[in-house]
Amino acid sequence: MEKYFHFLSLSLFSSLSSSISSRMSQCVLTFSVREAIVAKEREKKKKEKIKRREKRKRDETEFGEDNLPPKQKPKTIESMREPDETFVVPDDSDVLDDVKIDEFADYFSGEIPPKLLVTTGYHGTSSLLSVLSSSFV
Repeated sequence: MEKYFHFLSLSLFSSLSSSISSRMSQCVLTFSVREAIVAKEREKKKKEKIKRREKRKRDETEFGEDNLPPKQKPKTIESMREPDETFVVPDDSDVLDDVKIDEFADYFSGEIPPKLLVTTGYHGTSSLLSVLSSSFV
């Protein structure tokens, strides 16, 4: 009985391991195919970029720097944002008045030096204490 059980467990293990190894090889194959596709796309983008750069250099020598078409503006989140009424325009008179009336305007303009409170732990290091004593005396 013991030999039969041992044989059964080995055969079960071998069938499981073969199915697992076939799945793993399929995953590895899928991964390698995907990796090859990505590498081809990357190479294609690289070649396109080189072509654009060479065309830009040709145009620069042919037309001169002043007559070149403008460079493309990159699409960023900030440049793609649509303006709305909540945007603050820097030269708006209301905004400038609010800045002048602000309670911290004197601190930001430098008219009043800011008040600082520097704290340390119970057992401050000697280097910290020397910095504090030389800075605020």
